[in-house]
Amino acid sequence: MTSTLSAGGELPAGGELRSDNGRVRLVLQEDGNLVLYRVDTGKPLWATMSLKWPNGSGRTPGKVTIVKMQTDGNFVGYDNQGKPQWASDTDGNSGAHVVLQDDGNLVVYAGPHALWAAGTVQDWSPTKAETGNRRLAEGRWMNTTASVSPDGLITGTTTIWSTAELYGFHGSAVPVILDSQDKILWPTNINAEKHQYGVDGTMVPFGAASKRVEHWNNKIDPALLNQGRLSIIQWWDPKPFDEKNIQAVGKKVQAFVTEVGTVWKIVAAFL
Repeated sequence: MTSTLSAGGELPAGGELRSDNGRVRLVLQEDGNLVLYRVDTGKPLWATMSLKWPNGSGRTPGKVTIVKMQTDGNFVGYDNQGKPQWASDTDGNSGAHVVLQDDGNLVVYAGPHALWAAGTVQDWSPTKAETGNRRLAEGRWMNTTASVSPDGLITGTTTIWSTAELYGFHGSAVPVILDSQDKILWPTNINAEKHQYGVDGTMVPFGAASKRVEHWNNKIDPALLNQGRLSIIQWWDPKPFDEKNIQAVGKKVQAFVTEVGTVWKIVAAFL
């Protein structure tokens, strides 16, 4: 995977550039949008379909099927009819190239001189991480933030919630230390370090809350902070029903039926 398109280079649909440190990637998506993402959070930092081009025209670029770093110095996205949909407007600079830098910025250079930039420089502090609100599946949501102190203590907060009326779920979050290639340095056993929480649907009778906020911590060797960065993995992590689970659910359902029956008896007494 390369971080650079030299003069005459092309990026086809589905192709991507990735910074040398692996922290950002530029992808020409199948929907025709050229998007720059943070790898750790998946957050889009820049996208052609969110821009206006030509500058001052108020026009939103259409679907791009190929991106070219032209020999005239212009970085251009073309549609399937060969019409430009977006460009860096840096023509007149023969031999220029575009590079996705380790700081997260996408820059067109002519020699040592920057001609154009996406303006997406990132703070790669290894001591903090966040996922933002993530939908794991229909009606299943999680958000986790974490930070690590110099002595290796990781503290985090996970918010988990269901927006479905009749069903909940269990979700897990785990802090990880990743190297520059996004390989997990720690933990060696995800299940031993994960934090799992459950919620019920918004209208489940006698159920648990449909939203909860939980605080947790883990401890790592501080030396790992010199080898990688903090990130977070979270996922829908169902608990299998065992006999005790089934009995507990049965009791809740029976209690609900009994209460409904009692209400109807009271109503009938007044009829």
